[in-house]
Amino acid sequence: MHIKHFIYPILIIALMFASCQDPVAPGEGEYGQIGLIKTAVFNDENDDGSAQAGETITYYFQIKNTGTVDLTDITLTDSTIGVDSMIIEDVSTLTGDQSVNVEIVYTLTEEDIQAGSISNQATVTAKDSFGHDISDLSDDNDFTENDPTVTEFAVITDGPYFGGAFVCNQGNFGQGNATLTYIDTEGNLVQNAYQTVNGEALGDTAQSIYFYGDFGYIVVNNSHKVIVVNRYTLQQVTVIEGDSINNPRYFVADGDNGYISNWGDAADPDDDFITVINLLDNSVTTTIPVGEGPENMLVQNGQLYVALQGGWGYGHELAVINTSNNTVSMTIDLGGDVPNSMAQDTNGDLWVLCGGKPSWSDGETHGKLLRISNGTIDFTHDFNTTEHPAFLSFDSGKLYFYLNSKIYATLPGDNASEYEEVSGMDGFYYYVTTHNGKLYALDALDYVSEGNMKVFDLASGAETATYSVGIIPGYVGFNE
Repeated sequence: MHIKHFIYPILIIALMFASCQDPVAPGEGEYGQIGLIKTAVFNDENDDGSAQAGETITYYFQIKNTGTVDLTDITLTDSTIGVDSMIIEDVSTLTGDQSVNVEIVYTLTEEDIQAGSISNQATVTAKDSFGHDISDLSDDNDFTENDPTVTEFAVITDGPYFGGAFVCNQGNFGQGNATLTYIDTEGNLVQNAYQTVNGEALGDTAQSIYFYGDFGYIVVNNSHKVIVVNRYTLQQVTVIEGDSINNPRYFVADGDNGYISNWGDAADPDDDFITVINLLDNSVTTTIPVGEGPENMLVQNGQLYVALQGGWGYGHELAVINTSNNTVSMTIDLGGDVPNSMAQDTNGDLWVLCGGKPSWSDGETHGKLLRISNGTIDFTHDFNTTEHPAFLSFDSGKLYFYLNSKIYATLPGDNASEYEEVSGMDGFYYYVTTHNGKLYALDALDYVSEGNMKVFDLASGAETATYSVGIIPGYVGFNE
């Protein structure tokens, strides 16, 4: 009896002491465990069997509680595709052997295309019911391994329409008979190339064409659209149209942005604008109001220079757009009318050619050649009052332009006013440009039947080829 009385107090004291101790840490099997499997599927949106910037990869993540301890605060990180500690909201607690699936769509960039594949690995993190932080690196097929997920995709680096030149044949306004003529590097010619590939007409008034990355951008003026094609196959990728494309003229690109000059309603001097395109998905991101008649554009050192030719009027300015924020940073008064073309020389200087008001206008004015350095005009040459030059370009160390049915050349320096005629290239041309030591001159002839393109060697002035193209050829783009 006395023994019992002695033992009971000892038991009570022992229990009180035990209750005051820290809890015993769980055994190894009581820690939470988590696993991550990541797979990928390339989405060939244009169904051409190859990948281009702007197409997508769908990543599938399977997150599983591979232990018996409940898990919370589950997050996913995959820096390669822009995912940083994303909270998995579909499940607040992941019990033993339970899984949750996540899908993330990633848009391919031009850098991805150049690499030809993407190899990346994700990380899942969680907190178990004992307060431990746990994590796992992804594997491509097994919860117990940690192999990165590699996605390879076919990339077109050549095709029947890569290399050579495209002629935009405007066709007759309002008749929808615009075409593309393609001339390859061997001089072989394909008429009506776009319709041959895509089985549909190009549209009304093919104004210009521009190549960037894996794509070509065909500006169809009176159809109010820009057709995006694969530059190697000419297969249509998409069509950019809608209220933000109105009377489009030209296209240029800088980084992931494309820029389209638009006249809007040609009779309204106050509705002209530049459309900004996200080149990753060809969506319109914004429009930038500018002065009347935006035409040719040139990107230089993060600035987009827009020649405000004047539409049906007579402009005299350049709008300068900062491409980092897509706002007009300044407007340069050129002191000359109708800026019709621009070129950049090897020193990085911008040259602008103004045609001046024509003789049938209310007050004819002379043409003007200007140099702009760091946003400032530091050279000006005035032509005679009756001289209206056009089609300025830079090639082989010289500036070239068209004046009074002749081609002239000058060195791009302080003596640029000392230009000379390049003999042998005379003609009544609708459009002129230079490229890689050659001059390309388009003749619309009678404006109702097929025109032609003449090719000259800049060094010798000799005509090297003549091609019959389409109705009213008005622009040449080089797919190189």
